[in-house]
Amino acid sequence: MAGRTRKFNPVLSEQDKATLEKIVSSRTEEIRKVQRAKMILLAASGSSNTDIANNLGISRPVVNKIIKRFSSAGVQAALEDAARPGRPKELDPEQQTWIISLACSKPRELPDGPALELWTLSALTNYVRSHCKEHGFDRLESVAASTIWYLLNESEIKHTEFAITWKRKMSNSRLKPRKCYCSTKRLNG
Repeated sequence: MAGRTRKFNPVLSEQDKATLEKIVSSRTEEIRKVQRAKMILLAASGSSNTDIANNLGISRPVVNKIIKRFSSAGVQAALEDAARPGRPKELDPEQQTWIISLACSKPRELPDGPALELWTLSALTNYVRSHCKEHGFDRLESVAASTIWYLLNESEIKHTEFAITWKRKMSNSRLKPRKCYCSTKRLNG
């Protein structure tokens, strides 16, 4: 038992021990989850963080972090990745709903809509930028085409090489629940 006295000494309940042993013996769990379970089990059996790091072939700061997380927040928190702050979503739900509803409508039927039978990504982006203020979405005036693409892709909208096919089940309370099938492609002429 090399190393200093442990600051966070993990104590396992029988249920936690059984859960961790099941994860360690699993052949389908993620490797990081298995390693974290091994770290906690070894720490609970009295191994030092240095010994655990050497046994598992990982760095001691990683072992320290996982054992500290286990001691302060429990087994599930130690096994899962910690939440990262990340960048906030650019579009709020109302804006998302408006863009998706536009994508699911025919461009010719909209006021000042392009003379297309079906949307292209650039035509949809231009329409959103030019008509967003009328609907109270000032933020969308500078929205990128990639932001709209990601929104539509997250909403089960599929992109192919020659056309973008949008398939979306609309279940928002403001819109009628219905299946919405939309395709975009540039028409010749």
